[in-house]
Amino acid sequence: MQGRDRIFIIEDDPAAGESFRDSLTSNGFHAEWKSSGGEGIRHAQSESPDLVILDVRLPDGSGFDFFRQMRQIRLRQPILMLTARREETDKILGLEIGADDYLTKPYSPGELPGLGSRSPASGVRRIWPPTTPTLCTPETWL
Repeated sequence: MQGRDRIFIIEDDPAAGESFRDSLTSNGFHAEWKSSGGEGIRHAQSESPDLVILDVRLPDGSGFDFFRQMRQIRLRQPILMLTARREETDKILGLEIGADDYLTKPYSPGELPGLGSRSPASGVRRIWPPTTPTLCTPETWL
């Protein structure tokens, strides 16, 4: 991603959401944050960000369900699932339903500048598991 690309964060924890937004902004991204899934979907639909970072646990529902809703209403931005869960099954589920990648909290601020290289906009999609990366081109995506 280049310079002022827009990244949208859906995260219910104010400290985490603000920290994420501030870190992304300091790395040259235009970042916005909403604290609920419903509000996040409405904002993503009206603003069309370049990348969505979606927390798995939200006060008004599951991030997995919000992911499905976003795809049902034809929001096609890359989506990274964000969670404190470290269980492999959650990571696999997120990727199996079509998420573009998975970021586990706590994240390292050093991971943020690389978000663009992990998104489909870069022409490379990372496939699970990340320890043995397999690359595919946009032509092979669903």
